[in-house]
Amino acid sequence: LKNQATYKNKRKNGLYIEYHENQKKLKEGQFKNGFRVGKWTQYNQKGLVEKVTTYKNGREVSSIDYRDFKILSTR
Repeated sequence: LKNQATYKNKRKNGLYIEYHENQKKLKEGQFKNGFRVGKWTQYNQKGLVEKVTTYKNGREVSSIDYRDFKILSTR
């Protein structure tokens, strides 16, 4: 399985999930009338969140990239 999508009037609408080759999620978000909307999450091959991007009417309005964050200590 490469991706899952719902269509309405030949446009993506609703939940969209794309998968890595190991079948773990790669991307997950919502479409409305063919445009990305709301929060989209991108995952690495281990299933950990790499990036969260927020869209409005198909345009990116904010993004947080977690790949450069490092845990310095845990208590």
